[in-house]
Amino acid sequence: LTAARMKVKILSIGLFVIFQILSNVSAESTCKLKAKFNLNGFKNTEKKKVIVGGMFPIHYRLAASNSSSTSMPVSVSCEGFNYRTFRWAQTMRFAIDEINKREDILPNTELGYVIYDSCFTISKAVEGTLTYLT
Repeated sequence: LTAARMKVKILSIGLFVIFQILSNVSAESTCKLKAKFNLNGFKNTEKKKVIVGGMFPIHYRLAASNSSSTSMPVSVSCEGFNYRTFRWAQTMRFAIDEINKREDILPNTELGYVIYDSCFTISKAVEGTLTYLT
């Protein structure tokens, strides 16, 4: 066999193997959030067609933690209340509730919401985003 044919044959065998592996793995078994996060926020999702997610820095820092490497990691809590961004979250809740009350805006559709506190940190924002997406 020529070098080009050999490369095509190896590539096709490799693609076949990858396809077989991927077809045997279901999305449900691979995409599950296993951690439990200490998330603050508001949730109204029951019997809703569309869920809107919100991430606001309602607190502005993480509380000090006494974590050790011998125990299971725990999500750190937040402190330092931010009234301005709390109003933003309340405005989102109010707007969604008002939209749901009016039949002329979104007929036959109920909006829900999930609002999490990012504590002005990337780690809390990622925790909230992962929880919202799963």
